[in-house]
Amino acid sequence: MTHKKDENAAAWFHRKATAYVETQMLYHLNQVGVWAQLQKGPQSPHDIATTLGLVPEVLRVMLEYVEGVDSLLERDDEGRFGLTEFGHRVSSRFGR
Repeated sequence: MTHKKDENAAAWFHRKATAYVETQMLYHLNQVGVWAQLQKGPQSPHDIATTLGLVPEVLRVMLEYVEGVDSLLERDDEGRFGLTEFGHRVSSRFGR
């Protein structure tokens, strides 16, 4: 087990909490079919939500969060979310 010697307790907790929240989001986005939709190419949160019967605004917030903390998603100039090259590799390996 490793830890950063100069890391304070608050930074450690924040890092752990962020990882937990992100993991939960990734899991639930997968469970409702978002990753399968994104494998088809970039799409707007509204289009994904409509296809899957989700709430567009909630989905948008979740996708923005994941995009902000991870390298799996990117957004194009039209505001559509898509998988990065790395996101495609992860999805093809673990998205079963």
